[in-house]
Amino acid sequence: MRTRNLFLRWTLLLSLLVSVPAAGRSWLGAFFSPKATGISSVSSVGTGEAAFVQADLLLDMNGVYRAWNDSPGLQLRVAADYVIVRGALATGTTLSWMAGPGLMFGYVSDSDNVFGFSGSVTAGTSLMFDFLRKVGIVLSFSADMGLHYSRSDGHPIMRSYRNGYFRAYYPELRLLYQF
Repeated sequence: MRTRNLFLRWTLLLSLLVSVPAAGRSWLGAFFSPKATGISSVSSVGTGEAAFVQADLLLDMNGVYRAWNDSPGLQLRVAADYVIVRGALATGTTLSWMAGPGLMFGYVSDSDNVFGFSGSVTAGTSLMFDFLRKVGIVLSFSADMGLHYSRSDGHPIMRSYRNGYFRAYYPELRLLYQF
């Protein structure tokens, strides 16, 4: 219940941030992946849409789908994606291949199902389908390389956030609507 209330508060905060006018177009939508689920915001930056900023507020589902944990973790991920190649498809759809760095912070469980705080640098690549009818689909892969801090029997434990790179091959899907 506590995680749900916290998720609703962060959802409201992210919605307010998205409503601030950006230099380019902005999308808001849902994030789906075997590793997490939540809301996603994508905004183009600069002229010609050469870069995009992605902000995701996610429920980390590590162990929940497999019934190892009874509650999800919470993470905030922000990334800057730069367009490498862009092309127009015959149907009027624009396809962009992007890649870039980012940051992830959260209270998540690691591969041993122990919850703790995590902070990491994110590297990812994305394919964005822009249907020019206010709908966008983003398929991406990302890896989180950072640290996970937890406590066991009153003793602090800091180690590498293993789920960040163990789950790098899990696909991520964003279904977006342009505002």
